[in-house]
Amino acid sequence: MIARPSGKKRKIARRQKNVIVDIIIYFVRRVSVPVSRYFFAPDPKSLLFSSQLYNLGEDLAKAHKATKIKTVVGNPGTKIPIAPKVTQSRPRPIQHIRFILRIVIEKSLHYKVLYKTHPHNIYCIIYKMMNWQSINGQALKYLQDYLQLDTSNPPGNEYLASDYFESILKKEGIETQTFTTAPGRKILYAKITGTEKNNGLMLSGHSDVVPVERDKWTVEPFGGEIIENRIYGRGAIDMKSCTVMQFIAFLLINKQEKTINRDLIFCVTPDEEIGSKFGMAWLVENHPELLEIEYALNEGGYGFRDIEINKAPIFGIGIAEKKLCWIKLTAIGSPGHGSQPNPSNATVQLNIALEKIISWQQSNYQETFQNDYIQSDDITDKELIAMNQITMNITRMQAGYKHNVIPAKAEAVLDCRLPHSVSYQELISKLNDIIDNNEILIDIISADEEALTATCDWETELIQIMKSQINNHYNGATVFPLTSAYGTDNRFLRSRGINAYGFIPGLFSSEERSGFHNHDEYITTENFLMGCKMMYGIIAELCLSD
Repeated sequence: MIARPSGKKRKIARRQKNVIVDIIIYFVRRVSVPVSRYFFAPDPKSLLFSSQLYNLGEDLAKAHKATKIKTVVGNPGTKIPIAPKVTQSRPRPIQHIRFILRIVIEKSLHYKVLYKTHPHNIYCIIYKMMNWQSINGQALKYLQDYLQLDTSNPPGNEYLASDYFESILKKEGIETQTFTTAPGRKILYAKITGTEKNNGLMLSGHSDVVPVERDKWTVEPFGGEIIENRIYGRGAIDMKSCTVMQFIAFLLINKQEKTINRDLIFCVTPDEEIGSKFGMAWLVENHPELLEIEYALNEGGYGFRDIEINKAPIFGIGIAEKKLCWIKLTAIGSPGHGSQPNPSNATVQLNIALEKIISWQQSNYQETFQNDYIQSDDITDKELIAMNQITMNITRMQAGYKHNVIPAKAEAVLDCRLPHSVSYQELISKLNDIIDNNEILIDIISADEEALTATCDWETELIQIMKSQINNHYNGATVFPLTSAYGTDNRFLRSRGINAYGFIPGLFSSEERSGFHNHDEYITTENFLMGCKMMYGIIAELCLSD
């Protein structure tokens, strides 16, 4: 039988264990003091005050049943907890001490690796230290508030969004400018000044949303409700959630005591859903001096949850957009009484023409998505397939004015999106060949200027950072340049030579992506909160590096 140590020896052993624990707790918490003091604002209630080192020290103290916490003065007006003198005499098991040591070693190695990987980017350490639980709560509140603002276009009323963000920015001490472009339409422009000029980054989002058919929604479209980890509301995916991701990153960057290396702009614009006349197009034309920037981030790309290559997801970053062209088809016929047969009925002629267009599109439809950056022949996602070919969709039809009168004229509108290789005149010629009817008139009612079809550079510093951040969250992900099938405000910036990229940092399922302009639009809380982190990571790495 092994002899049990005497009471005196057991007492000494207990003291030794407690001393070890006290030293570890003291070390961790004291290290957190200069870290917090150097990187974070003096207000302990700010989003950035918490760090993993500080949290670790507090957790260890609680685990050891420490009951007394003293404070020291850090920055003026700030009290920072330090290690308590533990008065608890009850010994902790040796496994507890080993566990604490292992945590400290792992944390130390983790930050050492981060620093070796990015010695010039202290943001890496800051990012890991942030109290994301607190940040996420605030971000969700902002998004819910934003979704509750009815900015349906028409009529717009986007001043509601501009005023909302402006009130928060003013409280944070950030200077803003607003521009009223039409009654009820307002642009918000805020800037954090950096050390270098002419290489700024603009975070931009449109504040208007498409109207809703309330009877088709199962939730309040302007309620911002969270149901089963889904945030519902018109604009949840297009694109109010992305704007809040940008807003959170903008506020976090502003909290840093480190001066950023370039101007960082946050801009909210109206009227994107109806051509941007009172939004980004107005800003580019009337205040080009505010757009002396190198990069911009807006909507136009994201991750595809349903598509994997080598068991990893794919992410598209928008560098261009298909050309927008709205076509009006007009059929001219002979009017008459609704009780008599009429071979020149305008509505019949128009329907025949539309059937021919639909038939041509179906026969020329590509079955799989092809891209030089993606090694796969099995991608059948309709959104991706649409990027590389002409698409024509009937969006409006109009004929007649009375139930018993055969109309003399019938009209239809086609929403056509063209690859860059197809000109507008080629589209008109193609439609004339397909319809083969001189009684059908074809007119372009709206089309992008050729200057608005510019393409961004792919091999840039920002693209490399975005690739890195995506792979930090989804190891092995494939990132590829994407030609957006729909129009965004980016086209006005690209026309000025700005690398304006489209990217909502989320990994969306096909159901979630179908929410664009659809009923019961939503974004998952997982995607939104992950998007906030990724957006901050991208912006911080670009703007905080030396």
